[in-house]
Amino acid sequence: MTIISDMKEKLDEAKYYLKNMEISQTSGTKQEFTYAFSSFLTSIRSVTQYAYDHKKQAYNSLISNLKYKDVFTNLRNENIHAKPVKTSNAGQSDLVGVITITTYESDADALEEVKEESNASPINEYFHIFEGQYDRPEYRDKTLIDLAGLYINEVEKFINDFEQLI
Repeated sequence: MTIISDMKEKLDEAKYYLKNMEISQTSGTKQEFTYAFSSFLTSIRSVTQYAYDHKKQAYNSLISNLKYKDVFTNLRNENIHAKPVKTSNAGQSDLVGVITITTYESDADALEEVKEESNASPINEYFHIFEGQYDRPEYRDKTLIDLAGLYINEVEKFINDFEQLI
């Protein structure tokens, strides 16, 4: 069917932009990430819009299953109709260390030895979030790339389910 192949093509386009987001997050600039994210928003929205235009009844029966639809649709609408989408850099750092405590039981050796070691370097991770993401508790523990990947999985299922209904 043409509609399904068109939807899958737009989904592949969204996956391409997600890959660009991943690359630019690790070795690119914030601007490159934001441009890829803007393109991701447009292409992923097209998938469900094609379904809506093709068969509204099937679209309406499936669209509520997309947990992340509202956030990505709202970001896309803001980007298209109001102002360019904004992302922010966020980060976290983990430090791994080892503490060894040795105690001696005899009176002659009544001393306590405490030794701290850290053989590991801090682990620094930088990632992007959308503006206002941390204001929403359900999105605080995910990066923007994590959310986009989850939404792609939902949209893939949407396409398969839509194909069964038409």
